[in-house]
Amino acid sequence: MRVKQFIENTATRVLARLTDDVERQVSALLSEKRRPYTQDKSLFQEVDRRRQERLKAEFESLLPRPGSSTVPSNNMMRLFTKLTASSEECEAVEMEIALQAYCEIACRRYVDAIPMRLNEFVLTKFLQEMEEELLGTADAKLTKLMQDSTSKVAERKQLANELECLKNAKEEIDLVVGQ
Repeated sequence: MRVKQFIENTATRVLARLTDDVERQVSALLSEKRRPYTQDKSLFQEVDRRRQERLKAEFESLLPRPGSSTVPSNNMMRLFTKLTASSEECEAVEMEIALQAYCEIACRRYVDAIPMRLNEFVLTKFLQEMEEELLGTADAKLTKLMQDSTSKVAERKQLANELECLKNAKEEIDLVVGQ
């Protein structure tokens, strides 16, 4: 029981020390990922996909309703107006699409990178420090951990005496029965 408690206390101390290191690792990882991924192919693919979705939605809104075969001219004019918006509006839409795409890609990267980095860091570091702590434990402390308490020693001695007494009683019974 004392050995188990010793190992649990050691693990708690090691984990407490690792907490600060883990926080630094996460902060470093977040600061690494702070800049936009301008050369990331998946970012450009995501931007393009979002542009196409927007355009597709606009065209679908123009399609004739079920049962009708013509597209109202006011729908065509509305689409033309949206597609030929002012440069500020186009800039705003492009920026929105780019930011949404960037957030999508960045989220995927964080979701992939952070658990892997933490898993590698925490497990490796925890095992190294536990090994150092446990191997660095003095022989005197280990002896003390393995030693029974005085009450256990006294109880064991009493049980040994009772066992000896019962053996003697059995021998006497065997002698009496054997006669």
